[in-house]
Amino acid sequence: MPEDKPHWTLGSTAGRGQALLLDAAERCRNHLCEECVLLLERLALLDPRSSEVQYQLGICYGGGCREHSLANADIAIEQLRSALALLGWDCDPAMRAGILNGMGNAYMQSRRLPVSTRVNAAIECYERAARFWFEQGDRTGWAMAEFNLGNACCELPQEELPEKWQQAIRHYEKALQVRTRLRDPLRHAATLENLGTAYRESPLGDKARNVRKAIDCYRQSMRVYTAAAFPLQNAALHNNLGNAYLTLPTGNPGGLLRNVRRAMRHFDRALRVRLKSQHPSDYAGSQFNRGMAFIRLATAVEDPLEALQQAQACFEEAKGCFSLCGKVELADRAQERLDLIRARLCVA
Repeated sequence: MPEDKPHWTLGSTAGRGQALLLDAAERCRNHLCEECVLLLERLALLDPRSSEVQYQLGICYGGGCREHSLANADIAIEQLRSALALLGWDCDPAMRAGILNGMGNAYMQSRRLPVSTRVNAAIECYERAARFWFEQGDRTGWAMAEFNLGNACCELPQEELPEKWQQAIRHYEKALQVRTRLRDPLRHAATLENLGTAYRESPLGDKARNVRKAIDCYRQSMRVYTAAAFPLQNAALHNNLGNAYLTLPTGNPGGLLRNVRRAMRHFDRALRVRLKSQHPSDYAGSQFNRGMAFIRLATAVEDPLEALQQAQACFEEAKGCFSLCGKVELADRAQERLDLIRARLCVA
């Protein structure tokens, strides 16, 4: 998820506007996001030239704190554009950086624009925000913008930016200069997890070396995201570790078999938390990955029939849950795997 700077820093509103602002901030703290947005809309009518009000509305419409029914990235973009236009060039650079970072987040979440257009717009916003924060000596803000830049690079089409994973790695590593385990353990762990995925996905360089770096990043992240304190994040890391072992190159069938079994153990650990009844989408993702592991297992054993049947069961579970969650593309991917397995079972 992209990150925003903490907000509710409005200081120029007075009288009735100040009362509305305080009421909106209280609704925000109590997670009453829709009520907060409506109060801010009333405040915007009272003070239409306030860049701070437009900024706060943009962050709220963008779902900067949490998802809610009024969240709309495209409305957020327009609000934040208005805030930027109202600022003036003599404004606090930190305010400008916060607006730009929020606008980048809104572009990342927009579904109205083509992927390449919205991601490149987000990258431009994040780069400007990073520059402002760096020049002001705000290392926390700079690290957040670098983290968001890494996330944006990961979203670009591969054909547009062949080195996107390397660029993402550079941004995450910059963020980790500030986000140390001692100083900011949760953001340290989140950045390490994303860095691990960038290493795992990178097609350039030594593949085995990249995947081992990914495994190391995930394991370091687990030192913070422990099973006891952060069960969902820990389960996601086990899922990522399973994927890493599935992609770790080996020079012999024995090595392949060991890695597949390691991957299976991690997927099973993830599924202890990713229960079908509580987290159906995550459950489906781990079942899909287990299916891929069984397919790899079928290539490493003399009799692949049982492994293929197990894979079939995993993909059927994944397809059903993806469909229930409305994730049509992922359900179609599971169906494609099922078609391939059924064809192989018919031949066998």
